[in-house]
Amino acid sequence: MQDVPDDQDLQQLATLSLLQLARFAYPADMVPKVVDILCKTLKESDSWHVRNNVLPVVQIFFYTNLFSMDVQMMVRVMDAVSSMLLDTQIEVSLHCRTGVNGHYTVVLQDDIHLPIVL
Repeated sequence: MQDVPDDQDLQQLATLSLLQLARFAYPADMVPKVVDILCKTLKESDSWHVRNNVLPVVQIFFYTNLFSMDVQMMVRVMDAVSSMLLDTQIEVSLHCRTGVNGHYTVVLQDDIHLPIVL
């Protein structure tokens, strides 16, 4: 529905609906299914508009359901999002740059141990 060029209202409502669905904290058994759908959409969609509009949905979903994901799911999402950096459509690539920084910062924060200066 987001890719219907004639109906601007329909596009906006579809985008808002997706963002609301991304904010929902899913049960742990549903998270892998949603990850599959989002990663498949990012990697296989022919429409750059869809890929571009799904990026914020993936980012919100990732942060909202981070604690329900195992490491493999996190890596899968990060791989799908970071592959968008090489997207042929410049809008997708530029939009992706802002999201990738946040993903890696949150996920890798536990692995970084900085000395405490007193």
